[in-house]
Amino acid sequence: MADEGERSANPVQAPSRTRRLLDDAIGPTLARLAGPNVVVSAAQMAVAIADAWWVGYLGVAPLAALALVFPVQSLMTMMSAGAMGGGVSSAMARALGAGDRERAEGIALHALIIAAGMAALFTILFALFARPLFALLGGREAALDGAVAYARIMFGGAIIVWAANTFASLLRGTGNMVVPGTVFTLTAILNVALSGALTLGWFGLPMLGVAGPAWAAIISFLIAALAMVAYLASGRGGVRLRLTDVKLEAAVFRDILKVGLVACGNALLTIATIVIVTGLVGLYGTAALAGYGLGSRLELLLIPITFSVGGAMTAMVGVNRGAQAHARVRRIGWTGGLAVFVITGSIGAKISS
Repeated sequence: MADEGERSANPVQAPSRTRRLLDDAIGPTLARLAGPNVVVSAAQMAVAIADAWWVGYLGVAPLAALALVFPVQSLMTMMSAGAMGGGVSSAMARALGAGDRERAEGIALHALIIAAGMAALFTILFALFARPLFALLGGREAALDGAVAYARIMFGGAIIVWAANTFASLLRGTGNMVVPGTVFTLTAILNVALSGALTLGWFGLPMLGVAGPAWAAIISFLIAALAMVAYLASGRGGVRLRLTDVKLEAAVFRDILKVGLVACGNALLTIATIVIVTGLVGLYGTAALAGYGLGSRLELLLIPITFSVGGAMTAMVGVNRGAQAHARVRRIGWTGGLAVFVITGSIGAKISS
């Protein structure tokens, strides 16, 4: 066991999953936790590629419509799953590491309130004001119409995406990567099939065109959210979901936001570059916009690789920090950071060779 003298939490009282995060070897534990996230990332890559594939059958203008919306959709995913989601996971892990089960169970309501506020922001900006915003990014005629149709569905249902990713983040904060990984992988498979069916009108379903992938995503996230709510409500996740009889505390909101807001800023800067370039490429016409959209889609797919390890690190660092095991926290940071460096560096070297 590492860092016994540093801990303020009683490991006997901690759930077995929490004790493993405190005691097990760092490298193998990171690998075990990151495994389900890697599978989810691959499944989400398949969804992004499939959406572009199905919409490609409709022509250049619909592909350009996807290119307009994709950076903003990626921003919402990065914020809800990785950035603010990381804040939720971190707060949950720290509460469990400190042995404060009541605080851990109360985090869910605070996290969902934050998620509702963030979702409302995306709905107002990118669903209600979709046309002027995507016109500003270079959307014209059919491409702009398609982007607006897609955005009104995707961002009109933003609360569903934020809720699903928030429930997943709560589970990841307990060290449970398997359940959200399994749920998101299965719903991603559904998403791929449903996207093609709704885009092209298979199996007697309506042919919705470029709006098809948006409907497929919202339906899939809704199923994922319901599945994780049921799991959390059952108490099998180590903490029980409580949305009533919870006292709202400013300290808990701060606990989530002090991590989540900083990470959201980083996500915003990452996407801002692509948004600006999208607007510039849009000046050269619909075909150029469609081509750039395919390239940026592939570029952004590298980010989930970092998330796979980062999500595991968040749970481990949070639990150990809550338990005051600061030396172990530093070792987790170095181990995870070097792992990401090696993985992404190897991919970059392979691509460039």
